[in-house]
Amino acid sequence: MFMSRSAAVAPPTHSLWFVNQSGSSGLACVYQDQHNAPSNLAVQTLAWMLTGANDGVWVRFDWALDYDFVWFDADSGSSQQVIAADPAGANNTTLSHNAFGFFLTDPQVGNQPGNLYIAQDGSVDGRALVGIGMHGAGTFARTSGPHQRLVFTPAAALSYWITFGQYTFAPNDPLALDSLDDPRSVTFPFDTFVMTATLSSDGTWKVSSGAPTDAGFRKGLFPPTTVYEAGRGVMSAASPPPPDGTTSAVSPTRSTI
Repeated sequence: MFMSRSAAVAPPTHSLWFVNQSGSSGLACVYQDQHNAPSNLAVQTLAWMLTGANDGVWVRFDWALDYDFVWFDADSGSSQQVIAADPAGANNTTLSHNAFGFFLTDPQVGNQPGNLYIAQDGSVDGRALVGIGMHGAGTFARTSGPHQRLVFTPAAALSYWITFGQYTFAPNDPLALDSLDDPRSVTFPFDTFVMTATLSSDGTWKVSSGAPTDAGFRKGLFPPTTVYEAGRGVMSAASPPPPDGTTSAVSPTRSTI
């Protein structure tokens, strides 16, 4: 069973370019800082966006700042539910379980605007991860359990992390943060919607505002590029960034995956 996001996904508004100059192939993973949505209970950080990248490849990660309620069934990687959540509106849901699996109730307006609430009733066991996501993919979750109540408080200013390595986890999997290869923090300055993180051959990161610039690209040699949208996966190829290095995040046409 696969249960998709129950509301229309807004077009992406933010982009993080990954430029792989490491000399190696591997998986690039973007995840969120735990300060983005503090919780009343301990939660795990999930692999939010994840895709492979050979040396010399550019990857553009796209998303919008729209929140979700999520669960992922630990017994079946294809069983999940992602539904739209609104901290200022319909911010309260309940996780239940019946003979057919887990399910979230339609979100309702909660007591305190600005928070996201997930109740779990007595039918719930510990076979799922439950929490929140952004733009259709999970960001933070914990193992489900009867009569637990999760409260998340989304922050006004958000930070992200990017890491690259020989990883075996999949999107929405919990991350062992201490085992990640030299992750780098990425914070978008005010009124900035595009950032670039470049990994060099000596293992150092360079983070800058705007889209990547490259002498070869300026001569018309645009590097191989992957577009990955949160919650949707790999999309069609990106158009070259403009020569001034600034661009808005634009959702490309989805390719078959």
